[in-house]
Amino acid sequence: MSWDVVILNLSPGTAVLEDVPESAEITLGALPHVLDLLRQIFGENIDLADPTWGTLEGETFSVEFNIGTQDPCDSIMLHVRGDDAAIYPIKSCVTPRGGVPSTRPRGN
Repeated sequence: MSWDVVILNLSPGTAVLEDVPESAEITLGALPHVLDLLRQIFGENIDLADPTWGTLEGETFSVEFNIGTQDPCDSIMLHVRGDDAAIYPIKSCVTPRGGVPSTRPRGN
């Protein structure tokens, strides 16, 4: 199986992406801060040798982190491959400090 997951910093209560005003300033933070957070969450398990494209390898899954070069960083795209065990690093990434609700595009 494979999934693509985007990580955004949206206002609490945002139910669908269409609810986000085009003028909204969405940022995850300064790029060095975002990279430090990923290192704190995953430790030595994440390979950020290329800070624009990190990788995390599990026994039965892999996650690629498309971080890019934009500073401040406004999103991270995760490319996930493998079995259901991949949910644990994804949850760690989006809920490190108490939880971020998921948001779905309208119609999904």
